[in-house]
Amino acid sequence: MRARDAAGNESSPSMALGVTLATEDNLPDDPSVVASPIDPTLPSDIARDTAFLYTGPNPIQTGVIDGTIEPRRAAVLRGLVTNASGTPLSGVSITVLDHPEFGSTKTRADGMFDLAVNGGGALTLVYSRSGFLPVQRTIDAPWRDYAWLPDVVLTALDTASTTITLDGSSDPLMVRGSAETDADGSRRSTLLFPAGTTATMVLPNGNVQDLTTLTVRSTEYTVGDSGPDAMPGELPAYSGYTYAVELSVDEAIAAGATKVQFDRPIWHYVENFIGFPVGSIAPSGYYDREAAAWVAAENGRVVAIVSKDANNWANLEFITAMILRKGCLSAAMEHKYLHKAPLSSAL
Repeated sequence: MRARDAAGNESSPSMALGVTLATEDNLPDDPSVVASPIDPTLPSDIARDTAFLYTGPNPIQTGVIDGTIEPRRAAVLRGLVTNASGTPLSGVSITVLDHPEFGSTKTRADGMFDLAVNGGGALTLVYSRSGFLPVQRTIDAPWRDYAWLPDVVLTALDTASTTITLDGSSDPLMVRGSAETDADGSRRSTLLFPAGTTATMVLPNGNVQDLTTLTVRSTEYTVGDSGPDAMPGELPAYSGYTYAVELSVDEAIAAGATKVQFDRPIWHYVENFIGFPVGSIAPSGYYDREAAAWVAAENGRVVAIVSKDANNWANLEFITAMILRKGCLSAAMEHKYLHKAPLSSAL
C-alpha cells in the first residue's frame, strides 16, 4: 500500500491490503459456477466431485469437521426455500439436527441450497432465518447419490405483537394475532392468560430463567395454498392437516430458549372457520424441535358462545352424545349444557 500527501509526495510500499466485497447476506456461490473441473478421463465419483462444497478458502458449506464426509457414503442434499408468496428466500441457514460435524450452508439468491452429508440413514434438516419461523424436514439420505427435499416455505413472524407483564394482576390478559383469511374462511388466534400466571424459559444449557415481561406473537402456519409446505415438521400419517399456529415470545427467541413454561394452562381460542360441529373434540399437539417429532397434547373442544353476562363472562355451549342401548336397539341423544368462561370485550 502507498500513501500520497497533499503535495503529491508518495511513500514507499509498506504493506498489502486485501479487500473482500461482501455479497447479500454473504450468500454462498452457485456450485455450477465454482465447481472443480471434472477430469473426463476418470470415472465419476460423487465424493471427489463434490468435495469443493466444503473445502477450500471459500467453501459453500462451512464448519465441516475434517474427515466427516466418508467417501463411501458421501451424499448431497438439495432443496428450495421460498416465502409465503412463493418468492425464493435467500440467506436461510441449513443445518442438520444433532449433527454439528456437517457444519452449515445458506440458501442462495435463487432460494436453492446444496449440503454434503453422509448417506445411510434419516437426517433432519433445520431451516432457519431471523424474522421467520424455523422449519424441519427429515429425509433418508442415500449412499453416494444426490437427493431432493420437498420445497419448504418459511413464514414470517406475525407483525402484530402484544407485550404483557405477569405481575399478579387480578384480570386475565389477552393476546391476539393478525386476522387471517383464505379459501377456508376467516379466523384470528386469541390467547388468554389467567390472572396470577407466571412464566419461565428454559435456556439451551438447561438453566431456567423467570419471565415477567413477554412480547407475545401468534403466527399461523396454515394460511393459503402454501400452508402444508410451511408446517414446522412433517405431519404423521395419522394426523390430518387443519390448523397450526406458533405461539412465541420475543424475549425467549432472543435468548435462544428451547421452551417457555407457564404455571397453569393458557387458553387458546380460534374461530371455528372449518365448521366442525359444536361439542366435537379438537385434537391438539405441538412440534418438539429438539426431538423432531409431534407430541400429543390435551384435546380442545368446539364450543359456541351463546351469550355473556354483566361481568363479561361468556356462556359457552357444549354438546355431548349419549348412546342408549336396549337389546339390539340403539338411539342417540344430544345432551346440551352451559359453562362459563372469562370473555374479553374485544372478542
